[in-house]
Amino acid sequence: MKPMTVEEFELLRVRYGSDTSLWPEDKRVAAEAFLASEEGALFEASERALDELMRKDQRGDLQGDVEADAFLSRLLDIPATNSQQIADVHQPSSRNGFFALLEDVRSFFSPLALAAQGGAFAVVLALGVFVGSGTAEVETMTLDLSSMYFSSDADLYFGEGE
Repeated sequence: MKPMTVEEFELLRVRYGSDTSLWPEDKRVAAEAFLASEEGALFEASERALDELMRKDQRGDLQGDVEADAFLSRLLDIPATNSQQIADVHQPSSRNGFFALLEDVRSFFSPLALAAQGGAFAVVLALGVFVGSGTAEVETMTLDLSSMYFSSDADLYFGEGE
């Protein structure tokens, strides 16, 4: 007969229950042989330890629960004893990108933002002066459009020359 493994024993226990006396004859004999082995004895000892822990919990060994309740009550008392100022929290915008920045106008007037805007203005102004002063002077022709479009050789003044 092939020796039973832990997995096989667990499957049979799930199927037939923990009382091996109620198992079918061939399965019960194999299970008793497994429990008599070293592996079976270790398995049975670990199961007994687990059962003992479960019985302690069912008996009402509530020392851990009392400590947990005391901890939670102390935790809930913290806001009452140590009040704090609630900061004005900026709610995130539903928009993304540039338009989300425009919604929060306060960010444009912070000291850091004003310094950045002033610095950007100075850089653009200096760059414009530098580029503008380096260009060659362009000669412009003067063109009088009125002399082309509003002058005529026709004599429109009647009565003076007669």
